[in-house]
Amino acid sequence: MDNYYQNPSQGFAPENQVPTNLTPYTLQRIKETATWMRVVSVILFILTALIFLAAIGVLAAGSGLRSFGGRSGFSSAVAILYILLGVIFYLIPGILLIAHSTRLKNFSITNNLTDFEDAIAKGKSYWTYIGVLALIVTILMFIAVIITIAAAVK
Repeated sequence: MDNYYQNPSQGFAPENQVPTNLTPYTLQRIKETATWMRVVSVILFILTALIFLAAIGVLAAGSGLRSFGGRSGFSSAVAILYILLGVIFYLIPGILLIAHSTRLKNFSITNNLTDFEDAIAKGKSYWTYIGVLALIVTILMFIAVIITIAAAVK
């Protein structure tokens, strides 16, 4: 007969969850790291909101210029650029980072291999995105330097 009232100190892991052999110290450090990752992701969400507010401000300024005979097409383009940059540089990394943080915190509580693998997969998604983004920005900056030098030589 199965003992359904197993002693919690023995540890209970469902069939698809294998416990790890990490020490409580290591699990605590993982939990603390996940907390700081969550803080950074909240900061990224706040920056997203601020850049969206800046886009609204640019649109409002553009509509104010239109009443004085100015053109509002430029302000619309700048607002769209702000929103696009906010999504690319702040919102998407924030979403990926908070997903990684949540999975790491779950792992620090459950200490099972399935949760650890899920946390690593979310971390890979975050770092892949950041790496590709850094590569694209570096290439664009290199192109900008070449264009600037070429323009200065003429």
